[in-house]
Amino acid sequence: MRDRDGHACVRCGSPRDLTTQHRVARGMGGTRASWINEPANLITLCGSGTTGCHGWVEANPTMGRHLGLSVSRYGLPPAEVPVLTWRDGFVLLDNHGGWTLVPEADVPDIPDFGVCAVLA
Repeated sequence: MRDRDGHACVRCGSPRDLTTQHRVARGMGGTRASWINEPANLITLCGSGTTGCHGWVEANPTMGRHLGLSVSRYGLPPAEVPVLTWRDGFVLLDNHGGWTLVPEADVPDIPDFGVCAVLA
């Protein structure tokens, strides 16, 4: 996964203080579901659950879902939810450690959160 993400935060590109974000949260106490640790459900973010981009995703769950940085447990599987990356735009992550660029025509609409909110 770190190789796929270029050893950098997928949201801002920082190579520092990297952590792994489960796009569908493991939940309190974890889970035994094998898919939870598959590459399509994992992304590299900077910071912890309270700092950096990892903290931003945790503090802004609605915006995080619109950007594909987090995924609802009750919706599409992570491999079918595009994620916005700083380097490549929207991509679909696969369970083999790769990604596919989402064609511009298929890019999801992002609600207008304001530039500062999305880039902060």
